[in-house]
Amino acid sequence: MGSEARVAAFSHLVPDSRLLEVHVKAIKETRRTRRGCHNDDDDTSKLKLLDYRPSLTFDNDATGDEAANGFVKNFLLPFLDEDLQRLDNMVR
Repeated sequence: MGSEARVAAFSHLVPDSRLLEVHVKAIKETRRTRRGCHNDDDDTSKLKLLDYRPSLTFDNDATGDEAANGFVKNFLLPFLDEDLQRLDNMVR
């Protein structure tokens, strides 16, 4: 999905903001099923290992939306908590 380390590459555009990068990964069979591909000629074989560290990584191999909802609730929503935002504003 485009160039690597996008958040790091474009973070200068929002200098007073904290950015999180979530890398979503799934096994080849899961990606193929979700895209409706039933052969081995999909373009996912061209993906390579990440040579940078995103803020968070989500393993998206479960069916349904429970895993995604749990990930958001446990890992992303705490960054939006008002007390945490207030503390973040106090620290330079």
